[in-house]
Amino acid sequence: MKKERTRTLTRTVTLSDRTCPICRKRFEGWGKQQFCSKLCSNKAAYARHAEAYRAHRREKYHAEKKVAAGKK
Repeated sequence: MKKERTRTLTRTVTLSDRTCPICRKRFEGWGKQQFCSKLCSNKAAYARHAEAYRAHRREKYHAEKKVAAGKK
């Protein structure tokens, strides 16, 4: 027979005023947090790798066109 025990953990973190580099919104962040939301984090990731994303999408587009041309 297994025994179950409930534990409660309380952590205290220090928040500091920060400004999101993407939308310039002020927010309270902790640790290494840079962005105010996941949306801004995703926008920054896209901006860092924009050319690679575009190249991949271009290759996919041309491959789809090639397949479509072969079906005619």
